[in-house]
Amino acid sequence: MLCRLRGIFLVEYFWWNKPLDLRSATVTTLSPDKHEQFISILPRLRFNTPEQNLAEKSDFRLFFERILDGDEMKKNVVHFVWIGCIFNGIHVSAWNFSFASDSERLLWQITSVGASVAVALMWAFTFVRPKVLGLALAGLFSVLYCICRAYLMLEVFVGLRSVPEALYRSAEWQNALPGI
Repeated sequence: MLCRLRGIFLVEYFWWNKPLDLRSATVTTLSPDKHEQFISILPRLRFNTPEQNLAEKSDFRLFFERILDGDEMKKNVVHFVWIGCIFNGIHVSAWNFSFASDSERLLWQITSVGASVAVALMWAFTFVRPKVLGLALAGLFSVLYCICRAYLMLEVFVGLRSVPEALYRSAEWQNALPGI
């Protein structure tokens, strides 16, 4: 509790002399010698990955060969699978949230689980059984994933029509402090 009060007072201290209603901007420029020094440092800084360097050299064939290489592709897809399962698991965690109707809750549950399962099945049919039928099924599950994701995105915005009234109330202590 004491740490929270210290934090509030610290925010208020820094907020107190904050300039408000700024109407003009100040443009600063570097002198020519400083500009040259700044530009000369940039090539020594490493911001780019080897893949970006390949793409910048316009050698797209080599770039895509490296990305779509068998081992690299499997590694990338494994990352896609676990990130996709975590991302869709967040939607599964809303299993018992309040929805406008029971049918919307049921559709949310079906599509959130469907998206998670679709990600895992796309991986399985692409790499475990990479025959023509497996790739066709992987394509079918990618369509299922897109449908599930579209519904989840739609429901997020449609669900705003029936949010609890408490969402619009602010905490009493916030009204006493300016800027929060």
